[in-house]
Amino acid sequence: MNLLEIGTATQFAALRGFFADAAYRESRICEKLGLASAEALDIVALSDNLKERVTSPEPLNTLIRLFLLGEFVPISEAETQFPGSAWAAMNALGLIEDDRSSPH
Repeated sequence: MNLLEIGTATQFAALRGFFADAAYRESRICEKLGLASAEALDIVALSDNLKERVTSPEPLNTLIRLFLLGEFVPISEAETQFPGSAWAAMNALGLIEDDRSSPH
C-alpha cells in the first residue's frame, strides 16, 4: 500500500478539474443515490442498499464507488473513466493503487 503523498499544484489542479467535471459534490452524489440530503449518507446504508445505483460506467459512479463506498474497481474500468492527468495524479498521490495481483 502506498502512503499518501503531498503533490504538486499541477496534480491537484488535474484532480480538482476532474472531480468538478464529474460533478463529484454533495448535491449530485445525493441526487445520484436518491437521497434527500447529506444526512442520509450513512456508510452502512450506502454500501448495503445503494450499489445498484452506481453500476453504470461513468466518472461520477466510479468516484462514488471508489471514494464513498470504498469498493474495488477493476483497473480496466477505472482507466476508461478518468482522464490521463487525473489517473496519473491519483496514482502519484497514493489515492488509488494498481492491484493487478489481487484476486478481486
